[in-house]
Amino acid sequence: LVAGLAGALAGVLAAEQPWWWMVPFSWSVHASIPLTGTHANGIPLEAGSPLWQLSPWPAILMTAVLTVPAAWWAGRTLPGSWSRTRRARSRSGRDYSKAGSFRCSPLSAELTKARRTPLLWLTAVTPVLVALLGAWRHNPLAAWQGWTLLVLPFGCALGPTLAWQWEREAWRVLRSRPLASWRLLLAKLGLLWLLAAVATMVLGLLLAAVGLPPGVLARLLPLALTLALMLLALQLWLCLRFGAAVSLAVGSVGTLLALVLGGSELGAHVWPFVPWTWGWVPAMTGREVLFTPLALLLAGGFFWLTLRADPFP
Repeated sequence: LVAGLAGALAGVLAAEQPWWWMVPFSWSVHASIPLTGTHANGIPLEAGSPLWQLSPWPAILMTAVLTVPAAWWAGRTLPGSWSRTRRARSRSGRDYSKAGSFRCSPLSAELTKARRTPLLWLTAVTPVLVALLGAWRHNPLAAWQGWTLLVLPFGCALGPTLAWQWEREAWRVLRSRPLASWRLLLAKLGLLWLLAAVATMVLGLLLAAVGLPPGVLARLLPLALTLALMLLALQLWLCLRFGAAVSLAVGSVGTLLALVLGGSELGAHVWPFVPWTWGWVPAMTGREVLFTPLALLLAGGFFWLTLRADPFP
């Protein structure tokens, strides 16, 4: 969508330039100028304008010629296309076109769906940015605090929302197949937690490299990983039961409460009732041994609610 919008603007700007042919988005605009009698910006042409004499055929022919390789390239890059199957067959010697010769697990299907989404990029880039901020401020512990009170809670709200949008409209079709719904939902939750865990551990290693004591990291890491699992299960249940808007709203409010109450005097007696703060406050008060299994137990409860919220049980 962004590329299409940028191309549309570039096409209007380049349509009347001598180098219009270098911008494919301008070809249709250039060809329509003498037909509509207007400039590229919609203003009527002057009576003696040389643009009345433009021939639309060069742009039309260029478009027709480019359509053939563009369609060929699109066909080769579509997931599950015949050309991909043929290339896989030629590399491995196996014929994947025969039914039953290839099996796909729910987790690998989730990985395939996540490949072209922002989740993988966010997983790779976000911990690096947070670690750089901690190194710049010379306070890796504060960077971890920001991760557990801001980045992780909001990421746990955003991830399930995106993951559910992949197949919300196709869930009825998926449920018509001979595969238990708990396996589909467990694979989705497992992938989301795997991404959160990888990002959290990468951040921990980077912060340890810039000064975070290994003993402190060993106390903080299990708590953050179980918190991520609990929040992901909670947000996935909210998506299925109440919709993406409610899930994002709850996650946003929870993140805001974590920022306000986490580690401040204002939340000294309230934070146990706000799970979004559990990634940081229990470790600072010496209660991580209690809240780590509690978060794991709640994660199981929220996943059970997710199964109960299946739209087509």
